[in-house]
Amino acid sequence: MLPFSTAGIEFSMTALFIASFTEQWLTTKDHVPALTGLGCTLLCLLAFGPERFLIPAMALITLALTLLRGREEGGA
Repeated sequence: MLPFSTAGIEFSMTALFIASFTEQWLTTKDHVPALTGLGCTLLCLLAFGPERFLIPAMALITLALTLLRGREEGGA
């Protein structure tokens, strides 16, 4: 087996998500998806704690964006 060091991956992943968020914020006029992701993540962080918030946050973001997409398509 090949050894794989995960040292520093926290910094790399944080930088990746910040870069993705910033790029989406700067290139689109609709900030609802970015704010939805941020809000759902903070809510799950408070509810589940820093060790177990990621999977519930991703599920909540997916649900929220799916519901918002359905509302947007229905209104158009």
